[in-house]
Amino acid sequence: RQTATVAVTVSNSTPTATATAKKTATVRAYQNVRIYGGDGIKLLRSLPSGSVSTVLITFPDPFPNAGDEDCRIVQNETLVDIERVLNPKTGVFLLATDAVCFDDWTRFLLNQSNSVKWSKLCDRGAATTDGCRLWEEVAPRSRDEWLPVVSKYEEKGIQEGRQTHLQCWKLCERGTN
Repeated sequence: RQTATVAVTVSNSTPTATATAKKTATVRAYQNVRIYGGDGIKLLRSLPSGSVSTVLITFPDPFPNAGDEDCRIVQNETLVDIERVLNPKTGVFLLATDAVCFDDWTRFLLNQSNSVKWSKLCDRGAATTDGCRLWEEVAPRSRDEWLPVVSKYEEKGIQEGRQTHLQCWKLCERGTN
């Protein structure tokens, strides 16, 4: 049996960020971790369709100022890439943030994505929604399973009185037949 590789992308590839990624791998006792320093979107776009069980984004820069929303890592294009690489049966998208604006932004984009998909079906006069994959927010798995360490960003947020928001989304096929 072949063991899947766990890829950890460190977009903020400072020595501290890389050390935190290595600490995460050590805490979970993974033997199959590869750490990529740099742009996680480039890695995401290079992955084969349906090849990933989990996409995890933790404490991204929220770009909280009005007008900076287009700088956030989660965009419609990113969601298309995440949807493409996720395993269609078991894949999940997990997000951890302490920025309410980013938490709201992500929910807005995922729900908007569903609305656009439904509109396209209606515009085509589709008699069925079979095969339409919609995002569904589900209860996150135990944090110990997917985020066993506290990053310096989360720690700073806790010290400043911010609450960590966790989201878990999966793709569900919808059909009327």
